[in-house]
Amino acid sequence: MKTLPLPQLPVFESFHQVHVLAAAQDWKQRGEGCAVSFRLSRPWDRFGFSLRHPVNPAACFAEALGFLWAQNDPRVLAYYRVGQLSPMPAWWDNYEMCRMFDDALERLRRDASTTVAVIPATSVSDDATGGRQPRLIALQLLRRAEKVDCACVVRVADIADELPMDVFVCTLAHEFAARAVGFELGTYTHHVTSAFLGAGGVRRPLRHADLNQPAMPTMPSTTTWNTLHLVGDYEDALRRNAFSCTPGDLADSDLAPYWRQVVLLFEVQRQVMHNPEAPIDANVLGALEPVYRNLLARCWPGRMPDSLGAMSRR
Repeated sequence: MKTLPLPQLPVFESFHQVHVLAAAQDWKQRGEGCAVSFRLSRPWDRFGFSLRHPVNPAACFAEALGFLWAQNDPRVLAYYRVGQLSPMPAWWDNYEMCRMFDDALERLRRDASTTVAVIPATSVSDDATGGRQPRLIALQLLRRAEKVDCACVVRVADIADELPMDVFVCTLAHEFAARAVGFELGTYTHHVTSAFLGAGGVRRPLRHADLNQPAMPTMPSTTTWNTLHLVGDYEDALRRNAFSCTPGDLADSDLAPYWRQVVLLFEVQRQVMHNPEAPIDANVLGALEPVYRNLLARCWPGRMPDSLGAMSRR
């Protein structure tokens, strides 16, 4: 009897490597609607590089955490995507999916015989999406011994704009899931049933800095829902410009250093949005991890203080 050959997925350490490879493809020759699948062995290393728009790390965290916060206000998306992308409607029914995500965590945590927990995409109203269907088909968590793997299936994605955000959102949810149930982080697999390069094409060539991006830090094992809610309180206040935040202000915070970094990214966004004429505070930038500083320097080159402005030209 003939055996069915099983395709081997390409495995990459980081999504950055995937995006570099995607930039080198001739998408006109491949045609629109081709399927794309890959696996990440280090899902926490989730930043791509800019094919069309500079990557704003604050926007990435805001949209990824927005899923876990059940936040789907289009005004919040517009606040973070100004100057980068036109505001897009959320591609999930956040409240329903957040409930199913929490249920999936409970199944993985409490039932040792549960090996698979699927969070299917729910239908969203035309008012919420402007008549568009959600891109996400399903997010699947898989228990493998003492690790949690994750697989995501997306209906359609623009390689330049949508794929990086989809991967960031789903890998952050995956990493949180592993931390929440007390297991190690496994591999992440991403399937796009119909990938394409939009009309904007690739607007910037590969540069040396694109090929040598610093790695992201990993989420601490102490992360809980309370952690995310506390980060959400900071984000809400900073977005409303209710207060400003310095590294010293977070010194006595209950947040781990990883999450303090995220709050400082939201502080950078506050300065960009509410103090448009002033450079970004050098002390805030200096307290950030190199990967975040590098991305911000490319995202907001005209807002870098003199001491750090050289980064934007690398």
